[in-house]
Amino acid sequence: SVAPAPRTVKQGSEITLATTATGAAPLAYAWFRNGIRILDASGPELRLGNAQVSQTGAYSVRVTNALGSVLSTPAQITIEALAPQTIT
Repeated sequence: SVAPAPRTVKQGSEITLATTATGAAPLAYAWFRNGIRILDASGPELRLGNAQVSQTGAYSVRVTNALGSVLSTPAQITIEALAPQTIT
Protein backbone atom coordinates (compact mmCIF):
# COMPACT_ATOMS: atom_id res chain seq x y z
CA SER A 1 0.00 0.00 0.00
CA VAL A 2 1.23 3.50 -0.84
CA ALA A 3 0.21 6.25 1.59
CA PRO A 4 -1.43 9.48 0.44
CA ALA A 5 0.97 12.42 0.11
CA PRO A 6 0.91 15.32 2.59
CA ARG A 7 -0.03 18.71 1.16
CA THR A 8 -1.33 22.19 1.84
CA VAL A 9 -4.20 23.76 -0.11
CA LYS A 10 -6.32 26.91 0.12
CA GLN A 11 -9.82 26.83 1.57
CA GLY A 12 -12.42 26.13 -1.12
CA SER A 13 -10.05 24.00 -3.20
CA GLU A 14 -10.79 20.47 -4.29
CA ILE A 15 -8.28 17.91 -3.07
CA THR A 16 -8.02 14.23 -3.93
CA LEU A 17 -6.09 11.83 -1.72
CA ALA A 18 -5.19 8.53 -3.34
CA THR A 19 -3.57 5.26 -2.41
CA THR A 20 -2.24 2.36 -4.42
CA ALA A 21 -2.60 -1.10 -2.93
CA THR A 22 -1.75 -4.57 -4.19
CA GLY A 23 -2.95 -7.87 -2.87
CA ALA A 24 -5.50 -10.60 -3.36
CA ALA A 25 -8.84 -9.17 -4.46
CA PRO A 26 -11.24 -7.99 -3.32
CA LEU A 27 -9.64 -5.03 -1.53
CA ALA A 28 -11.70 -2.86 0.84
CA TYR A 29 -10.73 0.72 1.71
CA ALA A 30 -11.53 2.80 4.80
CA TRP A 31 -10.35 6.41 5.19
CA PHE A 32 -9.64 8.17 8.48
CA ARG A 33 -9.02 11.76 9.62
CA ASN A 34 -7.19 12.06 12.95
CA GLY A 35 -7.94 8.38 13.60
CA ILE A 36 -11.71 8.73 13.10
CA ARG A 37 -13.39 6.85 10.24
CA ILE A 38 -14.79 9.02 7.44
CA LEU A 39 -18.22 7.65 6.58
CA ASP A 40 -18.89 6.92 2.90
CA ALA A 41 -15.16 6.96 2.08
CA SER A 42 -14.56 3.43 0.85
CA GLY A 43 -12.52 3.60 -2.35
CA PRO A 44 -8.87 4.04 -3.33
CA GLU A 45 -9.45 7.82 -3.59
CA LEU A 46 -10.87 10.33 -1.14
CA ARG A 47 -12.13 13.57 -2.68
CA LEU A 48 -12.66 16.68 -0.58
CA GLY A 49 -14.62 19.22 -2.61
CA ASN A 50 -14.76 22.79 -1.33
CA ALA A 51 -12.18 21.96 1.37
CA GLN A 52 -12.65 23.78 4.67
CA VAL A 53 -10.16 24.67 7.43
CA SER A 54 -12.04 22.27 9.75
CA GLN A 55 -10.94 19.38 7.49
CA THR A 56 -7.25 19.94 8.31
CA GLY A 57 -5.77 16.82 9.86
CA ALA A 58 -3.81 13.60 9.52
CA TYR A 59 -5.41 11.38 6.86
CA SER A 60 -4.77 7.68 6.55
CA VAL A 61 -6.33 4.74 4.72
CA ARG A 62 -6.75 1.12 5.80
CA VAL A 63 -6.77 -1.51 3.05
CA THR A 64 -8.24 -4.90 3.91
CA ASN A 65 -8.62 -8.25 2.15
CA ALA A 66 -9.24 -11.83 3.27
CA LEU A 67 -5.63 -12.13 4.49
CA GLY A 68 -5.64 -9.06 6.77
CA SER A 69 -5.29 -5.31 6.67
CA VAL A 70 -2.67 -2.57 6.58
CA LEU A 71 -3.00 1.04 7.72
CA SER A 72 -1.05 3.71 5.85
CA THR A 73 1.21 6.25 7.48
CA PRO A 74 -0.87 9.39 8.14
CA ALA A 75 -0.47 12.26 5.67
CA GLN A 76 -0.86 15.75 7.11
CA ILE A 77 -3.35 17.74 5.05
CA THR A 78 -3.53 21.45 5.83
CA ILE A 79 -6.33 23.66 4.54
CA GLU A 80 -5.39 27.34 4.83
CA ALA A 81 -8.03 30.01 5.33
CA LEU A 82 -8.45 32.57 2.59
CA ALA A 83 -7.42 36.12 3.47
CA PRO A 84 -10.45 38.34 3.99
CA GLN A 85 -11.22 40.82 1.22
CA THR A 86 -10.77 44.46 2.15
CA ILE A 87 -11.82 47.64 0.41
CA THR A 88 -9.86 50.78 1.14
